Amino acid sequence: MVADSDREAASDPQRVERYLQLSKNIAPHNELLETLHQVSKEVDSPLDIVLTFSQKARVAEYYVLGQVAQERVEVVTRIRQLITDGAT
Repeated sequence: MVADSDREAASDPQRVERYLQLSKNIAPHNELLETLHQVSKEVDSPLDIVLTFSQKARVAEYYVLGQVAQERVEVVTRIRQLITDGAT
C-alpha cells in the first residue's frame, strides 16, 4: 500500500488510520470471496456450498453492521460535543 517514496505518509497518523479503515472495510468481502472459492472446490453438494457460504456471509454482515453502528455513535458524540461547547 505504501511505496518506498511514500514512507513519510506512513508516519502520518491520520493517513495510517485511513489505511486501517480501508483494510477493515475490504477484509470481510475478501473473506467471503475466498470462502466461496474454497467451499466450491471442497464440497460436492450445492446445498452445503450455500449453507457454508451463508454462515460466513452472516458473520461479515454483522461486522459491517458493527462498523456502521460505531460510526453513528461517533457522529452522535461529536454532535453532543458541539452542543455542549455552545459553538452551534
